[in-house]
Amino acid sequence: MKKIINKLKNIIFKLSPHLAVKMGIEFPLKSPNRIFLETSVFQYINETYGGKQPRNNGLFIGTDKRSWHYPNVLDLELHTIDIESKKALYGNRKHHIVGSATELERYYDPKFFDVIIGNGLIGFGMNAPEQCEQLLMGAALLLKDEGLFVLGFNDGPEFVSFKVKAATNYQLFDEYVPGKFGLNQSTYEFGDHTFVFLKKRTSNYTCRELTEPPAHSKAIKQKALSVPEGVALPPHRTKLSAWDGQGAMVHWRNENRDNPAHTLR
Repeated sequence: MKKIINKLKNIIFKLSPHLAVKMGIEFPLKSPNRIFLETSVFQYINETYGGKQPRNNGLFIGTDKRSWHYPNVLDLELHTIDIESKKALYGNRKHHIVGSATELERYYDPKFFDVIIGNGLIGFGMNAPEQCEQLLMGAALLLKDEGLFVLGFNDGPEFVSFKVKAATNYQLFDEYVPGKFGLNQSTYEFGDHTFVFLKKRTSNYTCRELTEPPAHSKAIKQKALSVPEGVALPPHRTKLSAWDGQGAMVHWRNENRDNPAHTLR
């Protein structure tokens, strides 16, 4: 009977997500780590960042049928992103992007989010060390000063070949103890799944607009050889994003973006 009910839920959701919302259809995953996320973590976020006008901005990375109702649960202007286009129906229809968690700065403005949640990425597809570095760098770029990053991951040897806390760009954050709703430590482990609360460090992060690229990409690559301690360079793709060797993050938007470029200092 349970399988039949779940199949009916899936059919309704695929036919009309809006109808599923009105019917209150959910696909709960009652694992201990998911319960922790949806109770203690969400309660803390709503208590600390909710109730604002205008609402604080949040980003949830990775969407599926377990998380589609989160925009209704979190008291944030919640944006969602997932690399798989077929999962777009599980994102926030008002604020969803099909894109990679390794290229967050390609899709959003710097210092736009108060809260970012990335759960079930590392160890579930993002399994290369450079992908971890890119995720951490992107989150640091997009968070406001002292913004909250809730990261849930599996980094045991059966999942990945590295430790998240040993990543170079992990140093862009400080581990943080919320101190409410029983959250009296920064790290929580549920078997092979780990949650850590991180606050973005504020040094080297202010923003000013540019109306043209700060420099030729080749010049930036040359300058970027002198990288501040504790920072790994993000990849060079259609955008320009690198340290200029003088304590500044030079960030040039993709050509198809309407927004101006930014330099982070």
